Amino acid sequence: MKRNKLLLILFLLIAFTGNTFAQFGPIGYDFKDPYVEFNNLRFSVRLSTESNIYCPDKSSLKISNSSTNELTLSCDVLSSAGGQLTIPGKIELKITNLGKSRLSISAKASHPTEICKTILVLIKGIEVKSFVSEYPQAKGVKEFNNKTNIMVSYPSRSATMPLVFITTPKEEWFVLSKDKKLRRKGFACSYDHLSKEPVIVLSHDEDTRKLSNSIESPEWIIGSGQTRLSIVEERCKDLEQNFNLGS
Repeated sequence: MKRNKLLLILFLLIAFTGNTFAQFGPIGYDFKDPYVEFNNLRFSVRLSTESNIYCPDKSSLKISNSSTNELTLSCDVLSSAGGQLTIPGKIELKITNLGKSRLSISAKASHPTEICKTILVLIKGIEVKSFVSEYPQAKGVKEFNNKTNIMVSYPSRSATMPLVFITTPKEEWFVLSKDKKLRRKGFACSYDHLSKEPVIVLSHDEDTRKLSNSIESPEWIIGSGQTRLSIVEERCKDLEQNFNLGS
């Protein structure tokens, strides 16, 4: 009965989502995002509101390391339009090394007057060849090149889990959301013509019934060196635990 209820919720989400994607915004535009380096990858964060898209203001950026395994980027000024507009607000990105080639990523942000809709995490340092959802059929494989952006939206017919595998010339990565609720997620990749490399964009959309002046992304896990089966099994265990589906 519980499994049928969960399947019904997933069906309704997919039906209402259709072919739309989470609110990535113009991912090819130069926002002048400030990046921080951690474990040979570079990370940044953006906030999408009902009116604009913001990144941290470089002049107000704070970076702290509570240990060698954790880094936090925070800022109390938001920037948009390539740095032409600044406004008070808060944004934070935390990255933690979990060991075994796994990183935990969390982000949160707030705006004094605008409604927050989406929070995005940007990642550089991975030579993307393709995105593969847990269901490779039904257009679940998205080939990447330097001219075409690729996007995978959850929930959709090609992604029934908030999960993608990222193929590269040397190894395979995965990105998995640990969200305990059913909320829209997006996975995208575009080519940064300034730094001449792919940039991966992860998006979390807040439930439209609970929009406010703040938003917090559930934990993302990014890693490599694990089989697809083991990561899919991890997601299945999350489902059983979060929705009390165990036998």
